[in-house]
Amino acid sequence: DPADPTAEVRTTPTAILDVLNFAKVVSEALGYPTYASDDYGMIDEALQRLFTVEVHLRDYYEVKKGGRGRPSKEWVEYSGRILVSYKYHYPEDVTPPEVAPRSKRINVNRATTPDGQAGPPIWKLNDGSKATGISFRFSPDLVEGLQGGNIGATIFPIQVFKLRPELQPYPIATRLLVWTLRQTRSTIDRKLDTLANEINIRGKDRKRNRESIVKYLELLEELGIVADLQVDPLNGRVIYRKATDWHFAKGKSVE
Repeated sequence: DPADPTAEVRTTPTAILDVLNFAKVVSEALGYPTYASDDYGMIDEALQRLFTVEVHLRDYYEVKKGGRGRPSKEWVEYSGRILVSYKYHYPEDVTPPEVAPRSKRINVNRATTPDGQAGPPIWKLNDGSKATGISFRFSPDLVEGLQGGNIGATIFPIQVFKLRPELQPYPIATRLLVWTLRQTRSTIDRKLDTLANEINIRGKDRKRNRESIVKYLELLEELGIVADLQVDPLNGRVIYRKATDWHFAKGKSVE
């Protein structure tokens, strides 16, 4: 609800698939009366991760404090989840899984935190009752930042979603991709140690961190996202530019 974005969202996986249009043409061509089960699994997996994995931001941001004054650049540290609630809904005459006895419910959250810990439970009935829908709620802090102008927006090419098979096994490559796309300049010149800190690589071995960054920048170059990659090992720097189709200058609009 644009008028109340922190309100609980009640919907169904089918409705989400309609909005995202995942595999719609393929499903119809195969004669499915609805979407393929793999598509539902993908939606479920994505929502579980948004409910489980925390976003950690550590950087200087333009912070707007109200009034007519100009934003000032300040150090910001934020940790929080994208979704603060996610649950299944059943017919009114069925006891909700949140209050049902443990013997009649099961935790279906398969997502884990970055350090391998189990995420918060997402309960579903295990007695054969069929859920009629799902609900979720966005983090109020996140919405407030987006609405108040405290969090900027980044234009991403739609083809970024096609990179999931190649990048999913490599979290550092994904961080490099997101960080690179957020840069307003087409040419990027960075010290490897600085870049490691900016994308929040936690390894203590500086040499290994540098090697990882170079390795995954080379992968991004193979995928056509960056070009003209130059590595200066003596000074510990990398210089590269974003490929034309992957660069959106500040203020550039897209039809």
